[in-house]
Order: sequence, then structure tokens, then C-alpha cells
Amino acid sequence: MLRDGWSPSATWALVDGGPHGSLNCGHAHADALAVEVAANGRPVLTDSGTFCYTGVERERFRASASHNTATVDGESSSLTGGLFHWRHVAQTTVHAWLTSSGADFWRGSHDGFARLPDPAVHERSLLLVRGRYLVVLDTLDAAGAHELTVHWHCAPDLAFVPSMTTLTRRGSNCGSAKTQVAPSSPTLRWISETRSAPGMVSGLTVIEPATRMP
Repeated sequence: MLRDGWSPSATWALVDGGPHGSLNCGHAHADALAVEVAANGRPVLTDSGTFCYTGVERERFRASASHNTATVDGESSSLTGGLFHWRHVAQTTVHAWLTSSGADFWRGSHDGFARLPDPAVHERSLLLVRGRYLVVLDTLDAAGAHELTVHWHCAPDLAFVPSMTTLTRRGSNCGSAKTQVAPSSPTLRWISETRSAPGMVSGLTVIEPATRMP
């Protein structure tokens, strides 16, 4: 957990860097390195939840693509082996967790993609500069070429406006297909950048509250 305070208006980020689950991990999800984020006390990036315990929807909600983390070549970090079992489990390692009066930093990785024909390692770093912004850096280390996809799941009352690189609040009828996003009331500035080099791809995301915190 990285946070800039303990008040109801605090900004924080929660990252999954622990074990996949306990016993047979029956209630676990493929959410290694997934994050949840709140800015100024408002949920921004949220967990998709379970939805149901049977059928296709259960498998979809357990997959990495349903969490705020990355997939490689369309694959999840861990693979299910039935409704309450797994046939491959990613192991997560925490490399750094530092805190100070001005910033928090966390870095971790997992070996879930080492099973691929060309093994790959996903590493994620988070930097929370208190009262200013959150940086998420994703790096994929591999010998060959891969497709790295980073998935973001916004809170239900937020919508992403790519042309403005902002997250904005929806109207009160946010469940309606006719909901209008108000671009004049940005909640966050969202900056995303991707770079590649031989054997490595990295993606940088900066989340900054539109209204600075004191």
C-alpha cells in the first residue's frame, strides 16, 4: 500500500505483490501485480470482483485481463484448472518497498510468463509522489517479440476520454448507454507512454489529480 495520508480524501494505491492464495487457491484470481487506486478519496482503478461462481463469466472475471495488470500474448499470469483449481500459478517477488515523507516507491515482478515458449518476466514499479501524482511503470523482459497489454478498469462513475487524456465523472445515470461524459470536469490527468528496445518493452502511466492536494 502506498498512500499520502489517512484522511477520507487521501490518495492511495494498493498493489498485489503477495502469494496467489492459500491451500488450493480456489478463490484466487490471476491478479499478480494488479493495482487499485483512489485519488483525493475517490476510487479510480477498481477490482472487477467475482460476479459469479459458475460458468464462462467466472473464468472471465478470474483472468488477468479483468484486473489492472498486464497480459502477454493474450495470456493470463496464472491459468485455471477448473472452477476452484489452478494448473499454473505465478509466483510474485517484491524487490523494493520504500517510504519517506515525500514519496513511496514499490517494485515487484512475477514469473507467470516464464511458461511461454519464449519466457518473459513482467515487472511493475509504482511511485507515489505525495500530493502530486502516481507513476506506474510496466516492463517486460524477454529475448523475443511479445504483445504486452496493460489493462485498466475504471470506477463505474468514471469514463476515459482518450482525446483529452483525462478521466471524467459520468452523469448520475452512469448505467445508461446514453450517459454523457462531461469533458469540462476532469477528475484526473492520465499520461501513457510505451517504449521498446531489444529484449525489453516498457509502458509508463502517470495518474495526476486535476485538483492538486495541499
